[in-house]
Amino acid sequence: MSYTIVQYNSTKYNTQIKFPNNQFVIGKTSGNIVYSKAAQIVAGSAFRTQIKSGGSQYVLLGSARNTIVSGGRQIIPNVNYNAVVGGKKAAEQLVIGGTTYSDTIKKNGSQIIAIGNSDSTVVSSGGVQIIKKGTQKQYYTELKQAITRLGGSFNFNGSNKATLHLSLNGIKYKLWYYYRYYTLNCSINLNAQCSYKSKSSFSLTGKFSITLSYRGRSITANGSMKLNNRSYSIRASYQGNTILNESGSFSGASVTGISAVANSTTVLAGGKQIISAGKSFDTDNRGKQIIVNRGISYSTINRKKGQISISNGGVAKHSILFGKQIVQSKGTAQKTHVSSGGVEVVKRGGVASQSIVSSGGRQVVSNGGKSIEVVIKNGGVVSSLDGATIKNLTVSSGGQAKLISGNILGTTTIASGGRLDILGKNIKINKISAKSGSIISFKLSSSTPKAQNNFSLHKSRTYNGTYMVTVAKTQSIGSYKLSTNVQLTNKTDFSIFMGSKLQGAFSLADNYLDSNGRRYSIIQKNNNVYINLKTKYGAAVFASEKNETLSGTTDSDIFYTGRNSCTVQGSNGRDVVVYDTRWGNDLIKGTHGTITLLFTNVKQKNIVSSLRGSTMTITKKNDSSQKITVENWNEKTHNIVFSSGMSAFKEYVNTAEPSSDLKTAMRKEVWKNTGLSAS
Repeated sequence: MSYTIVQYNSTKYNTQIKFPNNQFVIGKTSGNIVYSKAAQIVAGSAFRTQIKSGGSQYVLLGSARNTIVSGGRQIIPNVNYNAVVGGKKAAEQLVIGGTTYSDTIKKNGSQIIAIGNSDSTVVSSGGVQIIKKGTQKQYYTELKQAITRLGGSFNFNGSNKATLHLSLNGIKYKLWYYYRYYTLNCSINLNAQCSYKSKSSFSLTGKFSITLSYRGRSITANGSMKLNNRSYSIRASYQGNTILNESGSFSGASVTGISAVANSTTVLAGGKQIISAGKSFDTDNRGKQIIVNRGISYSTINRKKGQISISNGGVAKHSILFGKQIVQSKGTAQKTHVSSGGVEVVKRGGVASQSIVSSGGRQVVSNGGKSIEVVIKNGGVVSSLDGATIKNLTVSSGGQAKLISGNILGTTTIASGGRLDILGKNIKINKISAKSGSIISFKLSSSTPKAQNNFSLHKSRTYNGTYMVTVAKTQSIGSYKLSTNVQLTNKTDFSIFMGSKLQGAFSLADNYLDSNGRRYSIIQKNNNVYINLKTKYGAAVFASEKNETLSGTTDSDIFYTGRNSCTVQGSNGRDVVVYDTRWGNDLIKGTHGTITLLFTNVKQKNIVSSLRGSTMTITKKNDSSQKITVENWNEKTHNIVFSSGMSAFKEYVNTAEPSSDLKTAMRKEVWKNTGLSAS
């Protein structure tokens, strides 16, 4: 294998480097092209080199700038600037022992930080930056390839010792990390051995001879060199006189392989950063950041649509989220700030500690996930799903915790203006420290009281804040258990909402609240707190003539039009319109509550219903004159029920002056047949 030397103080422009030739750069090059199987080995300065598919560039001692790696490899044990890696074919930049600045990793390109540092890399769509801890063997393997291409030999025993033999004419030589011009024309013979005692301690010792040629005279100097950790000393003598005596310290990544660092990387949409046993600082992520295998990310800003995945021993610290972060399977996130639009998802095996969830941010803890010491600030939301664990939860003013299930350990602190939502069943909370003005909210199941929403405290606690209870328009009548081991006082307030609309408020001392056709009351029994819902009767509104408009009250009314053609206008309650065997041509207008059409002694098969848009039309088969039109039909708030019998109702209709007992019997019969009373 042959090589061409670009000498010191010379420049080579626009050279094509093709196999079996290689190029060893001591001076300067610009615009050179390296083709398949060929290599450019840089100990000087290389500018705008193009690395084609299968070609290689080793930045061994000097520096490279503006390299275009469009299909081959760039290996950096030293310093590199402004490379562009990627293209139509796979391209790789390997930083092993060096530092690279301001690179762009494009589609099909990869930047691997094994030993050393990268700074201000931009990872575009389809590109990837991988930060993973390298090894001594990996370092020496790459170095050996470069030395072998120069005709030298390099032996590594695979453990902790390496021996280098190199003899070249006309080169400037840099001893490992120490950079020094000796002379323009010289011959160097070096025999060195490197040993490692620990991850942070190594020594390099050896002897060398330099044959100098100057103005036709040749002299040979013998010397020794020694490197310990980050200090060096080099001495040489000729005829008993010291001609070289250098010592000092050097900088750069240690060849022990304990450091792989990426600083200020920008990952664009579609790009990827993988941190495995390495470190990243101040990444700006719009693509995907993956942290595994003892990799650590510090102070990543995760932009909207960006995603961070932490698992298998990975750690993220001080991330700021406007996008999504997933913590799972032995991954850890510490002191994350979840901001507007951001979400932190903690899955099985993942742990999030000391997260701050602020306005517009969310944290979701699912089955097997853990969140420790999370603080929910104004506008932030934390959700606990089935099988989740949250410990030492703090809900600040304006913050909201949504508990669907899970165990809430430690102390749950709710500040004045903070809100704890109980959305599931049998949620266990160890201890609550709730300030006056705090809110514990319940959203009742809209099916049956048996599907209860409740939570229990480990020990009995007194609560003086507000219980907020949200019900549906179609809420089933009955008793719902809210809590266990919570002692209420006469200062405990209750606010009742239907959806987002406040129905009213009352204290425990007030006993009950009547609103929109319901009566709400609180029962404390056997250390449990229940809310009881009953239908609040309004009026029996019966038509006495044709074309009447029947208007109800704000409570739960019963309408009957008979055979008259009437307009029925409900209000906010649980209203019922009763039809027997015959009726006229009725119009039922919209309601803010619910409407049930109760057909008695009419078989369902004899009814024809048709929905067009939001208008429901109901007729009898073979008799279109008996027509009911319902405006603003809604499957959630409107219902059709068929029944038989209804003796009390019939008696009430046929009695000129019904007694109060008959009215009560009629009401109970209608409500029972429509499900508006407890069974």
